[in-house]
Parts: sequence; C-alpha cells; structure tokens
Amino acid sequence: MSDKHARTLTQPSNRAKAKDALEKKMVFKSALASPYLVQWPSVPLNLQNDILGHLVQALEGASDYRAAQSRLVRKRKRSVRVAERQAKKRKSDRMGQGQLDNEGSTVTNNDVVPQERTTECISEMPDPRPPAVLRHVVHGLNEVTKKLENQVQALRRPILVADSKPSSPTFLGTVFVCRADVDPALLTDHLPHLVAFCNSGNPAALVKIVPLPRGSEMTLARVLGVRRVTVLAIDREFAVDQNLQSLLDRVPDLSAPWLLKKAPTSTLIETHVRHIRTTAPKDMKAAKELRTLEKSEAKRKKKLIKGS
Repeated sequence: MSDKHARTLTQPSNRAKAKDALEKKMVFKSALASPYLVQWPSVPLNLQNDILGHLVQALEGASDYRAAQSRLVRKRKRSVRVAERQAKKRKSDRMGQGQLDNEGSTVTNNDVVPQERTTECISEMPDPRPPAVLRHVVHGLNEVTKKLENQVQALRRPILVADSKPSSPTFLGTVFVCRADVDPALLTDHLPHLVAFCNSGNPAALVKIVPLPRGSEMTLARVLGVRRVTVLAIDREFAVDQNLQSLLDRVPDLSAPWLLKKAPTSTLIETHVRHIRTTAPKDMKAAKELRTLEKSEAKRKKKLIKGS
C-alpha cells in the first residue's frame, strides 16, 4: 500500500490560461488628472531637516512635563489604594471586636480619617507646571483634522441668533506632517485640501503645511513624550522663533483658486497630468502578430461551432 496520504493531480486545469511568453517592460502612461486636486508643497529635504531641528528646540520641556505628570498620577493612585486598604483593615478589626452593631448603621469618626488623610496627601502633591508651548500645540491626525474642519466652518458666514454671542476660536497657523513615515500615505492626503480651503476663505491669514523628513515621527514623539506623532499643528497665538519663521516663509502656500471670494474671471485652471505605471511587451511587433493569430483562431472556432 502506498504511503502517500494525498493524491497528486498532474492534469492541467481547464480554466488555467497559458502564460504569456512575451517579455514585459515597465512603462508610464500619461493621463489627465482632476484640476481640483491640491498637491503637496514642494519642500527641499535640507529645508525639512532645518525646520524639524528648530521645531524640536521649540518643543523642549514637553517630555519632562509629561513624565512628571505620569509619576504624579501613579503616586496619587498608590496613596488612594493604600488608604483604602488601611480603611478596610480597620473596619474588619472593629467588626471582629464587636464594635459595630448588627445593622451597621452607626458610623464613627475613625471611618472618615483615612479619606481625609488621602485628600491631604493628594493636595500636598503639587501639579507640575506645563510649558507654554503645550497650550498652543495640537497633535494627532484626528485632532488636527477636526481643528481644520472647524476652521473651515468658522470662515463661512454663520447665521447667528439674536441672543447668541459669536465665539472667537483659536485658528491653526502651521501644520507639520510626517508624511514620509505614514503608511499608507493616503491617510494624510486630505490635509492639503483642508489647508487650501482655509487659505481660500481667509487669504489674509494663511495656514502653512510642511511635510517633514523620514524619521521625524519618532523624533517628535520622543520630544513630546508620547508614543507616536503623525501630525502636529501650532496655532497662530504661539510666538514662533524668528529663525523658524524665516524657514517657514520659504514653504509655498496652498490655495484653491476656485474657492476664492472674487469676481468670476475667464482664466483657465492649470492642466494636471499624472503618470500611471503599467507594463507593455518589449517586442511590439511580435505582440501584434500574436494578437492577430489569436483573433483569427477565435473566428475559426466560432465558424466551426456555427457549422456544427
């Protein structure tokens, strides 16, 4: 008897197609893209590195604050657990000695002492003072997206009720994106459109969007004391360093010309051409001859089927 536990099928499948014997080569085909597509600003790599270095200097002290805050939270939780453990132990001791009645309705002053001591211990631990830059920083893809969407909505003309008071939200001034570290990069492709909409609604106060070099995601996360930073934004009220501001001025501004609040003009939107990567046979003449033979063979089979 054979030792094989499975049958081996050598007959080719009827659905399997014969492999193309022609060799392929990679080619790029041009196609018209949407004229309403907002491209990322073209920023040289050396300028990205300089901006990242100055941004890290501006965020100094954030990681120390978050580390001190986490240590303080752990100490407070530990003190609360110790106080609760001591209170339970005292209560069990009193119940064993028969100091509490059967209904357990009487409460002595000793029951409140651990809670008061816990409150005193917590109040004695002062909160660390956050650096001033954290009041003007928003990080996280979802948070920055919400801020930009609210900024776009605020630039429109809202309908106010007589009793309502118009609010003055803090608008973002610069958005830093670790685009080279995002996989897939499609997750951040909506940010240039939002920034362009903000700039078109208020050309007097432009919003900058800056792509950062590869590795900036972990660098910013280490400076801020968090796990990961994909997008970071700074509002307009933050006093940016002059050196950093001079570098940001070299970043091109994004805008959506079709959303500008101007009189309609007869100017045409610039044509955008994109390139699609595909494959093509290396020998085009042999490929055409093979395609002609396949067509003639298909016609011959079709005639045979009709004749039968």
